Amino acid sequence: MDTAQISGRSRFYGAFWGMLVGDAMGIATHGYYNREQLRRDYGRITHYVRPQLVHPESILYKISSANFHPDADVRGAKAAMWGKRETHYHHGLSEAENSLSVQMAFEMFETLAINHGFEAERFRRRAEELLLTPGRHNDLLVPDPWRIYCKGLGERKPPEECAGLSESVAGMVWVLPVILYYMGQPQLREKVSQAVAVTQVAPVAEQAALLLCDIFEAIFEGQNIVEAVQTQVIKGNSLLTKPIIEWAQEKISDDKIASYELRVASLISHALPLSLFMSMKHMSLESAILSNANLGGATCYRGAIIGALMGAAKGCENIPANLPGQLKDFTKADTLIDAAWASVQRHSGGLEQAAASTFGG
Repeated sequence: MDTAQISGRSRFYGAFWGMLVGDAMGIATHGYYNREQLRRDYGRITHYVRPQLVHPESILYKISSANFHPDADVRGAKAAMWGKRETHYHHGLSEAENSLSVQMAFEMFETLAINHGFEAERFRRRAEELLLTPGRHNDLLVPDPWRIYCKGLGERKPPEECAGLSESVAGMVWVLPVILYYMGQPQLREKVSQAVAVTQVAPVAEQAALLLCDIFEAIFEGQNIVEAVQTQVIKGNSLLTKPIIEWAQEKISDDKIASYELRVASLISHALPLSLFMSMKHMSLESAILSNANLGGATCYRGAIIGALMGAAKGCENIPANLPGQLKDFTKADTLIDAAWASVQRHSGGLEQAAASTFGG
């Protein structure tokens, strides 16, 4: 496939759908670190799976109530579940449903589409409503950056001062829409930095987001993922000190890399290189997100990044139609991506308007 011939629209849609399917494929096995236990509970993941009620490795109960403020408690009516041992992180979600991190990316896409660009205050208001309005979402796990943010709200900090030092890769998921929206525009990095700062002030968070900007920019210009990553390695990016390109080209098993070279937890310094390694190694998006789901750890966050990268690199038309089509919120998502793309084209003058197939017709 000549990647230079893939349209900007196809890459935009491909990244969007890839993000959704990669996240949804990972909800059942999120937080498993013992792969033998993962196999006992789920076998080998080959399709979307509903999370079981019991998660033997869940550590939600270990998160102290001191991390929450009663005036902005993101646990809401589900607080008792957080206190129980072996409660699945994504209790309440069904198969092919997206985690809260991607639901937050939906809020970001809607903010961008409605306001024709990123506005931190508008996104904060939408995020707070999603997190703190009873019944607005079904997920149990609230990612670390938003737990810190809402604790700050409860303590009466100004919203713009509620971001914390979280180094979780989860924060990249709701920044991906900003990267895609501003692709090819001069304000790309400025807007992405502003989006990161809503929830994370850890320097590595901004570094990771800007690295993703550079990689996506190269992909949209026609480079494959290996070429895009190689450029950043040559530049000496400190997140890319491991030989992930060589590992990918040598087809070293994902299990081996995840077990001995990179961890599967959510820290950016491990999760982002592992996501890039898998995106470079696998020939198809489906193969990559299935393998990711079977590794355990931060499956949803890595899955969203892997799916977005591979969707952009290969184009929307090369994603198997059943993967987006089976998503629980497919209709909502299909409407949303059309609105986001229309806003990009009407107000940015960024990506070209070349036709590409979409799943919604």
